[in-house]
Amino acid sequence: MVEKRVLSIREAAVMLAVAKSTIHAAIARGEIPSLRVGRRILIPAAALERLLQEHDDLAAGATGR
Repeated sequence: MVEKRVLSIREAAVMLAVAKSTIHAAIARGEIPSLRVGRRILIPAAALERLLQEHDDLAAGATGR
């Protein structure tokens, strides 16, 4: 799905359809892995894909799909 190796806060927010502040808060809580390069905060695309897949797997188990 994602071809880039890292995403900016804005790109991750668009991908998840949430506000940038939601991404910042999730990073602060340790829910979304990130790395800081200078002043930029980058999110590894593979890590975000894994989180989305885990969520899909949990949702499928909860609904019996």
